[in-house]
Amino acid sequence: MIVSLASAFCASTGENEIVAMLIALYTGIQSMEKYYSLQRRLDAANSGVRKLTTAWSRWTSMEPLQRRFNSSLTHLVDTVENARLDLVNASTAGVKQISGEVDGKNR
Repeated sequence: MIVSLASAFCASTGENEIVAMLIALYTGIQSMEKYYSLQRRLDAANSGVRKLTTAWSRWTSMEPLQRRFNSSLTHLVDTVENARLDLVNASTAGVKQISGEVDGKNR
């Protein structure tokens, strides 16, 4: 939005070279954001924090005997592993999208 505003201002004052540079800068930033999957990474990180906080709250509210159950341990381990896998998938999503890879196969 700031780049659009600056471009409009420069265009109105006749600074066409600056408008072209601003547009190129904006396009470059968008490409980097898409390549590095910043929005997906942020969403995955927030989701992971939420899941881990919930799992930790559940774990700390358990009695010592409940913590020894296989189901309790399995749930905690699965939650942590899924959060890490979500982060890895989000981190590589941009590269897969740019390279044309879908579900581990090239198009």
